Amino acid sequence: MSEAIPEAETIDHAVKIERVAGFAVELIADNPVFVLQRGSDIVATLDNERTKIGIGRQEDINLAMKLAQTRPKSPIDRGAYLLIKKPRETMRWLNRPLAVECTSC
Repeated sequence: MSEAIPEAETIDHAVKIERVAGFAVELIADNPVFVLQRGSDIVATLDNERTKIGIGRQEDINLAMKLAQTRPKSPIDRGAYLLIKKPRETMRWLNRPLAVECTSC
């Protein structure tokens, strides 16, 4: 079953909606695999930042990334669903503020 490719007006309308909602939007001429890989990179970067501030351990992140790449129905599959089927909700969740206790304040 193939999906209909939206016409330019539909894409322009979607871009306007996202910009009004406060999101920065750029159109890229590439395929969904690129977008999924970039999303995985974003998640990995966020996880690395969290380990630096003491949330989780590097070993946990490494294991999660290995499992994501090798398991069927893995976090990569979940990431594909979240980034392709529910991008707005996913980006809101990724950009949420983290509650972190400051020990040096």
